[in-house]
Amino acid sequence: MTPKERLTNVLAGEPVDRFPVHTSMSGFAGRKYMARYGVSDRDLQQLLNPNGAYRTVLPDCRVAKKPADQHADWYDELGVGWKQDRDQDIGPMNVTAPIADLNEIRAYRFPEVAASYSFAGVRDAVAKEGDAVFFVANQATGTFFNKYRFLRGFEEGLIDMMIHQDEAAYLLDQLLEYQLELARNFIQAGVHAVTTGDDVAMQKGLVINPEVWRQLIKPRQKKLNRLYKDAGLPVIHHCCGDCRDIIKDYIEIGVDCLNPVQPEAMPIETLSEKYGKDICFYGGVGVQSVMQHGTPKDVEKAVDETLRILGQHGRYIIGPSHTIQDCIPSENVRAYFGAVEKYNR
Repeated sequence: MTPKERLTNVLAGEPVDRFPVHTSMSGFAGRKYMARYGVSDRDLQQLLNPNGAYRTVLPDCRVAKKPADQHADWYDELGVGWKQDRDQDIGPMNVTAPIADLNEIRAYRFPEVAASYSFAGVRDAVAKEGDAVFFVANQATGTFFNKYRFLRGFEEGLIDMMIHQDEAAYLLDQLLEYQLELARNFIQAGVHAVTTGDDVAMQKGLVINPEVWRQLIKPRQKKLNRLYKDAGLPVIHHCCGDCRDIIKDYIEIGVDCLNPVQPEAMPIETLSEKYGKDICFYGGVGVQSVMQHGTPKDVEKAVDETLRILGQHGRYIIGPSHTIQDCIPSENVRAYFGAVEKYNR
C-alpha cells in the first residue's frame, strides 16, 4: 500500500496495512534536532512526512502586501496586520484588525479570489505528483470563527457574536461566499482533501457558547464542507483544545478527521470509545506533557498506547498533539520517531 493510499483509506474508514504518519516541527526544533544528531534536512523531512506523502498547498497571493508600520511586520490580503517574534519559537500573531468599528462591517469588501490569487502552482504540483502525493488544500488558518476575529479583533469578535448577531451574520455570510470561491478553485486544481480550521476551544472547553457556534458557525461550515464532499474530497478540521461539546456536530456536518487530538485537553480513551468509528483522529502524543517532561521511555510508551487507543477503529493519523517546538528535548523527539517505526506495524 502506498503512503497516499493509506491517507485516502484512513480518512474514508477503509483498511490500511499501517497508519499514515505526519509530524509538524518548528524550524527552531528542527535545527536543534539536526545539530544534535547530525542528520540532514532531507532525512528529517522523511521522518516527519514519510515519502513526502502529505502536502498542504496554498495559492500564490497576487496582492502586494501593505508596507509595515509600527504595529505590524506585514498585512495580509484581508488587511489583517501580523507580527513575528523572530527570537521565540512561536508563530506570527495578528496585531491589527481592519474592521475597527462595528459600523464598518457592511462597508468591508473581501478581495476577489480570481484577482487576488493564482492557483497555477497548485494545479501544476498536483498534475506532476498527484499519483504519489496526497495534496491537501489549506483553509485551516481560519475558516469562519478565526477569520472573523482576525478581521474584528478577538474581544470585539466575541462581543459581536453574542450581542450584535445581525452584523456578525452579515459578515459571516460574506466570508462564506469568499471561502466557497476559494474552495471551487481548490477543487478545480485537483487537490485530494482539504483542511479547514477554527480554534473555538481552550484546554478546558469552548471559547464560544456552543449554541452560538451552532447558530452562527455550524451552518456556514456545513455549506463549505458540502461543496468539498460533493466533489468527493474528505474534510480534515483543525481545532486545538477541548472541543468535545461539538465533535458530534463536526461529524454531522461532514468532518472526516479531527486535527489535533490533545490528550492534555481531551481523554483519548473517551474520544475513541464515543467517536472513533465515525471520525478519524490525527495526533494524540502529548507535546505539553510526555514529550516535554517525560523520559524517552515515557515517550515510547505513550506512542504505543496512543496508537492502540486512537487506532483501534482503524481511523488514525499518527502525530504529536501539536507542533514539536524547541522546548522538547531532542532525545524525546528521537524516541518518538523510533517508537513510531517500532509500533506502527
